[in-house]
Amino acid sequence: ELGLVKESLYEKKLLAKISPHAMRILPMMIPLYSSKEKFVMRAGLKIADLISLGRNEGITEDLNIPDSLLLNKSQTIAEDGNIKREKLVGSIVYYDYANYNPERHTTEFIFSARKFGAKSFNYAKVTRIEKEASGTFLTTLIDGLTKKESVLRSKIVVNASGPYADFVEKIAGVHSEKILV
Repeated sequence: ELGLVKESLYEKKLLAKISPHAMRILPMMIPLYSSKEKFVMRAGLKIADLISLGRNEGITEDLNIPDSLLLNKSQTIAEDGNIKREKLVGSIVYYDYANYNPERHTTEFIFSARKFGAKSFNYAKVTRIEKEASGTFLTTLIDGLTKKESVLRSKIVVNASGPYADFVEKIAGVHSEKILV
């Protein structure tokens, strides 16, 4: 899934650029218990490092993501004294972004979009999405609190429904090969 990895890296870089206050660097240590495991993980993370070349361009310096590191057994134990030591050969340290408050971050995006004329709804159920011949969309939704039905016309529809994304795509008549699990 190299394309998915590349897309994910691009999106994280974009978030770090436009909202650095919401992102932190998260180191992850993966213990290795065989030479084969060490070789496979090292190769995989080197490929990830290559795919993500340029990941720090335009990013504030305190959010620059370093390349992955290979730690030997003693360095690994020094990092985590409680790690299982039997057959331990070392570890890989991989860095990624973490969004420590995704709810607040999402709310910031919603408020920003509203400032530019977007409409947002909470506790709303989408019942229909139709694309008109003109290319615009008609979206019908029901407010979960007031039970009021609204029909919205828009140039685009953003499916930000999280675990309900497949359901919303089905309503829109979009067929996807990938199903959320």
